[in-house]
Amino acid sequence: MIAPGRPGLSHPKARALWALPPTNPPVTAKRHYWRTNPPKPMSWTTLTADNLKARFSDAELRAFRSAKDDLDDTQLLGTLGHVTNYVRGFIKARGLTLGDAGTIPPELVEPALDIALVRYCNTVGGILIDPTGHRADAARQAETTLRDVARGLFAVSAPDADSPNLPHGVEHATGTGHTPQSTNMDGLL
Repeated sequence: MIAPGRPGLSHPKARALWALPPTNPPVTAKRHYWRTNPPKPMSWTTLTADNLKARFSDAELRAFRSAKDDLDDTQLLGTLGHVTNYVRGFIKARGLTLGDAGTIPPELVEPALDIALVRYCNTVGGILIDPTGHRADAARQAETTLRDVARGLFAVSAPDADSPNLPHGVEHATGTGHTPQSTNMDGLL
């Protein structure tokens, strides 16, 4: 016998399983999470020469030190400044508010350092010491992440509320608003 309203559910256990509530929460609860719990502002970070130096392997450091006396902090900071502006450009392309000058969100520190490492190696040594291709792959993935930020597929945290670049007196609106109908838009076209 087939259960009424449920085609193919003829066994009593199958009918009982069909009546159980779903184990996953309903999608509507997840959909409104960001409206009721907006992301909290986090402090944006300034990249330093020490951040980039920590990314070099011992073999890379030996190669740079044999070519030059030591890693040049001026060139490191120059590369980091260019990469920081590059990252901020992708954030601005999305129309998001930028933090203090020379800072980037914490979610983009690792991708920025991946890009900066490859750019510094190409600038100073003229070649990237990367026999396995790991550094180049990481830089390509970082570029993909930045493009995702610009498209709105990768979220970054908002800068601190006391950042001078944030507009003052503006509140974050949430909830459902009135959507204008085509009859309310007379004369706009």
